[in-house]
Amino acid sequence: MLSVKNMKTKFICILPFSIRVPPGSYPVKLKQIAIISVKQIMKARIDGEEVDLEYDSKGVMSNSHITITFPWKIECVDEDEINSVKIEAIKYLNRFIEVYRHYSDDCGVTPICYSDIPNYVYQYLDDTNKIIEENPRHFDTGGMLYAPEYFSSNDMIKCLITNQNISFVKQLLLNSEKYLREENYRLSILEAVTALEVSITEFTINKFSTYKIPKDTLTDFVKKTGLTLQLKVLLNLYNEGAGKKISQSIVSEVISAITARNHIVHYAATNQKYSRKTVNKMLKNIKLLINHIDSME
Repeated sequence: MLSVKNMKTKFICILPFSIRVPPGSYPVKLKQIAIISVKQIMKARIDGEEVDLEYDSKGVMSNSHITITFPWKIECVDEDEINSVKIEAIKYLNRFIEVYRHYSDDCGVTPICYSDIPNYVYQYLDDTNKIIEENPRHFDTGGMLYAPEYFSSNDMIKCLITNQNISFVKQLLLNSEKYLREENYRLSILEAVTALEVSITEFTINKFSTYKIPKDTLTDFVKKTGLTLQLKVLLNLYNEGAGKKISQSIVSEVISAITARNHIVHYAATNQKYSRKTVNKMLKNIKLLINHIDSME
């Protein structure tokens, strides 16, 4: 039996887009150095010549075949539908993508998340590069697979026919949910807190307009006061109007989200500062607070 220190781990996948670097191997250092090998897969030809798109974020014309060689054994742990080898590979891939974007100015390539690579292979090799164990994985998206369900709604059909406006706040919350699933935690926080701010602003202007306060005065108030202060005013109104208090746990998580938004905007907080669990909690409580605001109107 080979000792762990003599084993290597190799991760092989195809990206859903193309990284336009010369085919070859690139060292990437995080805690240790791993080698990322890149090879282009061209899908389209015109008059026998391979062609590509200048901006092809969806991999319509080409993809990149990726092989990551770790000169150590990554123990495979499957927990909560998540594979530890794939997680480590994504960390190195995203560092490679981050540096590539910086130097190439390729805006069409963005960091990947777990579900972007549903099919992959990881191998364990000895020090002569002989494959000791090979593990192919298919449809590993980090979630449960289920039979497709089709959405149908009379309200949706009515909205389409009558050209009704739809909630901008809800669109922002859906964006936040999308970014959370894509593990883009910074954008998830920004969209969620923006949804909260829009909701509070709309409520403040509509509520105080009933007291015959000029709309310009209310708009000026909103512009000059921070979101945290507006939140305090809202909570006082809710406590007096509804005769009950919004849970302190909701308020605490919402304030944490506002603080996180400020750190992202003003201090360039990185994505690594946050986790799916913490951002999901922030988003959940922002939704709860917005529901409370809607109930006051």
